[in-house]
Formats: sequence, C-alpha cells, structure tokens
Amino acid sequence: MDDVVERKVFADAAKSSLKNAERWIDDASILIDKSSYGHSVSTLYITVEEMAKALICWQVGEGIMPLRNNRLVSDIFRSHKVKKQFIIGMCFMILLRAFHPRLRKGREPTSTEINIAWKFFRENVLLMEQMRQKATYVNLDIQRKEVETPEAISQDRAQQMFKGVGALFRNCTQMAQNVTESQKKDMKKIFESFPEEAWQTGEISLETFASRYRRAEKMGY
Repeated sequence: MDDVVERKVFADAAKSSLKNAERWIDDASILIDKSSYGHSVSTLYITVEEMAKALICWQVGEGIMPLRNNRLVSDIFRSHKVKKQFIIGMCFMILLRAFHPRLRKGREPTSTEINIAWKFFRENVLLMEQMRQKATYVNLDIQRKEVETPEAISQDRAQQMFKGVGALFRNCTQMAQNVTESQKKDMKKIFESFPEEAWQTGEISLETFASRYRRAEKMGY
C-alpha cells in the first residue's frame, strides 16, 4: 500500500472516529436524562479517547504527522496509553499557558515552570482516573467496609464533564474543517522538529509538547 492510499485510509478512520465520538456523546446525554450519571461519565471517557484517535488519524491523513516509523500511528488503535498520552499532553499545554500567561511574550517555558504545572496537572489526572473507575465499576472498600457504585457520581459532575467534552468535540471538528493548507504546512514543521526518539518509542516528553505548543502559538493557533 503506497503512502497516498494509506493516508486516505487514515483520513477515513478520522472521520469514522469523530462520528463514533458524536454517537457516544448522544448516548451520554440519554444516560444523563435517565439519571445514570456514573455511566454517562464512563461513556464520556470513551468519547475523549475516540477524539484523540480521530485527531492523530486526521493529522496522519493530511500529511501533517509522519506515517512511517511512528509508534503513535502503529499503536493508536490498540493502545489506551497512546491515546491518553496525546490527550494529556494537549490538555497539559493549555493548562501551562493558563498558569504562565507571560509565556505569550515569546519565550519557551522553563523546566521549573513545566514541572510546577505538571505536578498540579498530574494530581488532577489521577483524580480523573479515579473518577473513571468509580463511574464504571462497583468497588469494595474493605477498610471502610463500604460498597462503592457508579450511582455515587453526581448529576453536577456528569453535566460538567458533558459540557467540557462537548466543547472538545466542537474544537476537534472545527479544526478538521477549517484548517488552511498554510496552517497544515506550519503544523507539519512543528512535528518535524520533534526528536526522532519520540516517534520511535511513542513517548513524547512534556518538554517536547511544551515546545510544540509554544511554536504553534507563535504561528497564531
């Protein structure tokens, strides 16, 4: 299969993943209406993973992200770790900018700034993962002698997550529809600046994500 045909397959996969994510959002809405707040939150986590898959496939399909020798590409359909890494990295950069508005003045974040923001973000990621487990499974807390069920997830928590995931979905869809050829070329240059080991291992460091986000912001994204 040549590169043109293979990239077309990835573009098709991106469209299908976005459609599937939209269906998961619809299902989550139905579950909220039925007061099944825990299962709605669990469904929304699946939605976010589908959006990460769609974003990577879209970038490959458009020739923005490298197709060959790229562990992110080879693992995207079988590794939750890859999808979560991509989600965490992008969300982390949004948080980093919020923490340090002066980064907009044209300099790279320092290691100290990255570590401070990451410590805060990591704590929240752990809390989110705990909530995903609670929203999906029944658990027995032996020490407290309590049974925990998805019914413990509140309506407010479910609605907050529904709103946030909906905003992410709209952003992903708008980017895929509205990005210009010039912007695609700029985004490709950013990925080309990634160290080779990032593609070989599928592990993208926080410093690499920070550099990518800083350059994208300079380009007006």
